[in-house]
Amino acid sequence: LGIVIGITSVVAMVSLVGGLNRSLVNQLASLGSDTISVDRFDTLVQMGNLPDSLRNRPHFDEEDAIGIRQSAPAVAAVTIRKDSRERLRYRGEESRRTSIRGIDAYHLFVRGFAISEGRDFTELEYRSGARGAIIGSEIAEELFAGFDPIGEVLTIRNQRFEVIGILEERGNFLGQSLDNQVLIPLATLERYFVGPRAPIQIDIKPMSPDLVPAAREQITESLRRTRELRPQDPNNFALNTQENLLNLYRQITGAFFMVVVAIASVALLVGGIGVMNIMLVSVTERTREIGIRKALGAQKRQILSQFLVEATVLTAAGGIIGILFGVLIGILIDRLTPLPAYVPLWAYVAAVSVSAGVGLFFGIWPAVRAAKLHPVDALRYE
Repeated sequence: LGIVIGITSVVAMVSLVGGLNRSLVNQLASLGSDTISVDRFDTLVQMGNLPDSLRNRPHFDEEDAIGIRQSAPAVAAVTIRKDSRERLRYRGEESRRTSIRGIDAYHLFVRGFAISEGRDFTELEYRSGARGAIIGSEIAEELFAGFDPIGEVLTIRNQRFEVIGILEERGNFLGQSLDNQVLIPLATLERYFVGPRAPIQIDIKPMSPDLVPAAREQITESLRRTRELRPQDPNNFALNTQENLLNLYRQITGAFFMVVVAIASVALLVGGIGVMNIMLVSVTERTREIGIRKALGAQKRQILSQFLVEATVLTAAGGIIGILFGVLIGILIDRLTPLPAYVPLWAYVAAVSVSAGVGLFFGIWPAVRAAKLHPVDALRYE
């Protein structure tokens, strides 16, 4: 039972972590893992424990973005945006709070978004601050169920916006939906929601993935120059990529996985001791059988091998049962929750190998005890 519990817990955890890793890698590829975000802090910084030196870092403005555009030849495009969260209304129905993103003409390209229906804003609409909206597929399904959203009018904080486009479905990233957002021109967001002084977010697309290091160096030089930092001053900004988020996630899940492995190891230890006790009882009950085999010419190594194989088969069978239960849990997680599950091939091999190894290790003492029995004493045993 300990073997089954230990292997089940590890396989179930591997299926969850493996599924999330696989999903995140695919999402990063679709989002553009080479996209560079200019932030005040590094992704790995614990937001709850910011020292004053980080907390007081200045926000970004358009001068920072302009400087990068003018002095970074390895950069293909620079986009700026501002964000707000508002409720949407359509024909009396109100949505939950939704991300309202004010964007410029480069946003869709830099962030890797595509429009599945409708169109993008025109250059004039971007500049003038038109009251149009490009909505995520999740909003199109929930708020406009049964209606074609294109040309319909939704209300955001008493302002009417005509839907001109629908974003291609992107799914979730790190537990957050990429389809629950509304894109409007940056000038429109500033006019009706956040004002011109609200901090901006800068995202950058390098010329190619190979030029990411060069782009990072050029961006750093540009920002230090724009912010008038002296050579001895540290950077008061951070350059993050999607890969940073993935590394942070892997650190978190890796620590959690090690905790599960530690707990499973205790279960395997208990299971191994149980197998050893069972094999010791088996040796005692089969003492006469061992004596007969030795009297007929069986060697010590043959007796030793017999009991080691029995212990290994016993624990390997428990491991296989544990794999089946672990895979079943993974399937249930995949079907009943939004979390993906995937068990890589190495996990099956490792589970069977570990369980067989436990049997081999804890079967040594009973096997040696059986091999050392003297045939005369064994035949006299009642």
